[in-house]
Amino acid sequence: MLNIAVLAKEVPDSDIVDAFAFAGRLHVDPGTMDIRRDGIAVGMNSYDAQAIEAALRLRDAGLDCTIQVLSVGGVAAEALFRRAFALGADEGYHLVDSDFAGADSVAFAHILATAIRYLGGAGLILCGRQGTDYDQGVVGPTMAALLGMPFISIAKDVRLVSSGVVRVVRVTPEGEETVDVELPAVISISNELGNPRYPTGMATMAARRKKAVPLSAKDIGFDAARVHMPAERARRVQADISQHEGTCQFLEGSNATEVAAHLAQVLRRDGVI
Repeated sequence: MLNIAVLAKEVPDSDIVDAFAFAGRLHVDPGTMDIRRDGIAVGMNSYDAQAIEAALRLRDAGLDCTIQVLSVGGVAAEALFRRAFALGADEGYHLVDSDFAGADSVAFAHILATAIRYLGGAGLILCGRQGTDYDQGVVGPTMAALLGMPFISIAKDVRLVSSGVVRVVRVTPEGEETVDVELPAVISISNELGNPRYPTGMATMAARRKKAVPLSAKDIGFDAARVHMPAERARRVQADISQHEGTCQFLEGSNATEVAAHLAQVLRRDGVI
């Protein structure tokens, strides 16, 4: 049986972030240079949900596998894992420890790589192409380097073609590229894979009875000092919120035709048409 590890990250809801920014309510913490998330709902990174879908499609195609979802920290991890179980994940592992505080992307990769070794390894590791919060896409390739595995990025399709080999269709600026890679390997999934399946009512109810296994730094044998190794960190020195301004103008007219004519005049005046 093949163990498929899927990495899942908790991110702020992008629609709410946009609404907060437009309303002038989005602020940066001057100490950490992170966006303050007070009042902003969080959920699973959309690319990671597609990574779970890629694993499920492999299982649907007949691959005998166990799908494990791993996530580090977060403020609503229970909801993240509940969604993962509802989608079809078999196991969940929540890496939570105060020693993980302040971890950057490289440190996250070290934490996850250590956890996967602790769990007995994985024949295939799937992750989203990037997080929708900072859009860095660093964890996947860093993990591959740490585990000594090949890394295939921006995949829109992953299929098993023979024992120990998967065929990956990548999305590139020049078009699609198809490559065969021997397992174990790390593959990042892009949105071109398509929307993840919608969980059934029964699966959603069953997911409420399942719990992720909490794992601390001590549990997995992780050296917490690695989180704070200066040589491996990128230091964020400034973060700014772009200013959003909007105006509203009510167009007058006795009927729809007059209002439409007035609108056309305004658009022509402003160079829109």
